[in-house]
Amino acid sequence: MRILFISNLFPDARRPTFGLHNGHLVRRLAARWPVSVVAPRPRLSAFLTRRGAGEGIACDEDAALSPVFPSVPYLPKIGSAVNHRLYAAWMAPAVRAACQARRADVVLAAWAYPDGCAAVRLAASLGLPCVVVVQGSDVNEYLDWPVRRGVILRHLRRAAGVITRSEALRQRLLQAGLPEARVVTIPNGVDAALFAPSADRQALRREFGLQSGERVVLFVGNLVSVKNPLAAVDAVARLTQSTGAGSWRLVILGEGPLRGAVQDRVAAHPGLSATLAGVCAPAAVARWMQAADVLCVPSRNEGIPNVIREALACGLPVVASRVGGIPEVLAGPPCGHLVDSTDAAVLSAALQDVAAHDDWRDACRQHALRFTWDETIRAYGEVLGAAMPAGAREKA
Repeated sequence: MRILFISNLFPDARRPTFGLHNGHLVRRLAARWPVSVVAPRPRLSAFLTRRGAGEGIACDEDAALSPVFPSVPYLPKIGSAVNHRLYAAWMAPAVRAACQARRADVVLAAWAYPDGCAAVRLAASLGLPCVVVVQGSDVNEYLDWPVRRGVILRHLRRAAGVITRSEALRQRLLQAGLPEARVVTIPNGVDAALFAPSADRQALRREFGLQSGERVVLFVGNLVSVKNPLAAVDAVARLTQSTGAGSWRLVILGEGPLRGAVQDRVAAHPGLSATLAGVCAPAAVARWMQAADVLCVPSRNEGIPNVIREALACGLPVVASRVGGIPEVLAGPPCGHLVDSTDAAVLSAALQDVAAHDDWRDACRQHALRFTWDETIRAYGEVLGAAMPAGAREKA
């Protein structure tokens, strides 16, 4: 079985953590089957470039895959009716070249709009089946945009299959009218070797300069509205006010348009200890998870954020919003708490309770070990194989 993977959410040398979970997925698929990668790079300026022109260099770990990064046009907001068509037109030379270099049996596209919609169109032009992976906001948010909703549903109905990363996303698509038999939930796996408890947690905390007795709340994610980082700031500030300066620390790993607002909110809370460490490589994220006392995920909407599985694999309990697919992976004690509100009083009370439970760490680890990459890849192989025509499946 030869797979052609298409998604802008894929890392490159300039942004090695961008689309990282798709990177993990593709690398593990490539260990079983030949995989080609076309990772478009959306730019308004792509109108001025030659179609198929590349932009980007592969990460070292993806060099063997030889991914290509064609520039494609993208019109923010006003382009909902045409962005998928623009993607398809500008990607077509790169996709044809990839198929000439290695004939594909099936296309796998991640992110419903515009990537998945464009991939369905391109696959049809090549006589190939296309399976689309939906991840979160591409369904949770985009189905609320009338024009974009119509485009997404038309193309997903033409896909050979749809994979969702949470059952909540699957139910959202079924409610929107997709056939039940065509939509399957396959959660991501977790790298349990990288994300594991520290052999000497106290030494690691000293290395980070954390004070004895200081409780550390960790936030990992893009600094955007849907991830709600300001709620984490307000909750830890409330804890600091009630227990005194130096008793709590907020560590934020991530970047985004709300960075300035986060810095301003931290400055508005005298005595709040906060570390904004920016985007970190997975190994550094794992070390922070090993050192922290609780992960805070105050998102307004989600699929199933892999950061929860990764934290649990490190033995780190989690406080998270009861939204999207989060309850599918976090049921509550002894792995953490789900909250129905991200009001500072509610969130801070949950953080305080969970941070006090060092005895939950072993249970967190054991729970996370249920989510293996081996099972994820097996399930992908079944869906992709079933999407192929019977003759091609027999030869694969």
